Amino acid sequence: MKADTYTVINSHITNLESQLFTSLPATVVAYDSVTQTITALPVMLEAYKDGDISEFPEIDNVPVLFPSAGGGALTFPIQIGDEVMLMFSARNFDTWWATSATQELSSTQRFHDISDAVAIIGLTSKNNSVKAKTDAVELKYKGSRITIKDTGSMEILCNGDLNISATGVVTLAGSKVVIQQ
Repeated sequence: MKADTYTVINSHITNLESQLFTSLPATVVAYDSVTQTITALPVMLEAYKDGDISEFPEIDNVPVLFPSAGGGALTFPIQIGDEVMLMFSARNFDTWWATSATQELSSTQRFHDISDAVAIIGLTSKNNSVKAKTDAVELKYKGSRITIKDTGSMEILCNGDLNISATGVVTLAGSKVVIQQ
């Protein structure tokens, strides 16, 4: 019995989709701050048509994306167990990543492959929500925080010593505090 055209095409599309990676939530298994890479373990299970279920393998040497540009960067400590979102590149970017060479051909013909992951830190499950402010910008770390309110005022809560270093004069307008060197 011949399969109809729709069934054949649908079967091929389903097969392609099962091999195409776009993004997956994962947890950090290891972090290397020198190479700025993690080993990640996707948190999802993979189910097959025949009923088999398997875990995704750990993915090694995953570059971590920190917000940065123009010589500035916002970095965070990364710990084992942190949640991340893995995004999978449309093409193999090994050559660019190793050399920063632009307009290079991919070293392979991989498309959306699990080995071409980039980790975006900050994705959290509901249970691990950072409880983000909706009326202020906030930087938090281990009990200390800097909050910039929508009125423009700033609040600093320090859970330890507060050190301000400057090569010149520090003036806090309004409070009339001046520190001179």
